[in-house]
Amino acid sequence: MPGIGRAATLSGPEGEVFSIFSPSGEEMSDVNGGKNGQICWNEMMVDDIKQSVDFYGKVLPWHVAPGPMGIMKDYYVSKQNPSDESMIAGLMPKPAESKDIPTSWMIYFYTDNLEASGKKVVELGGKILMDRVEIPGDMGYFTLFTDPTGAYAYLTDMK
Repeated sequence: MPGIGRAATLSGPEGEVFSIFSPSGEEMSDVNGGKNGQICWNEMMVDDIKQSVDFYGKVLPWHVAPGPMGIMKDYYVSKQNPSDESMIAGLMPKPAESKDIPTSWMIYFYTDNLEASGKKVVELGGKILMDRVEIPGDMGYFTLFTDPTGAYAYLTDMK
């Protein structure tokens, strides 16, 4: 992409597709935040957690380690370096109730009104798959949905 940067679309160990991007010139701004409508988290549920932790820890400049969600077995978070407080993404084993969801990176959209956003999903032709599930550690709630095209994503009021 002349004047913008270089990008590549790749495939991970479970067939998940992801893209990497290297900007030319200026640094990219941090898009992860707690503003209404922003992407605030990325997460992937996988069949083989050890394989994915190893893969992403080697492909990307990430430090991948067990996460702070002590009650959730085998939850991993990625950081730029071990001492960094800012987490980039999460990786976790696919729960039994999610076996039909394809392995893929899932994004979380922050909303300041989870209930109203969920109603809007349905009103506009989407489907709620999991409604208002508590995030371990008193971190807020999420709703898993599909848009009218069938794409999966989350809404969250994560703290």
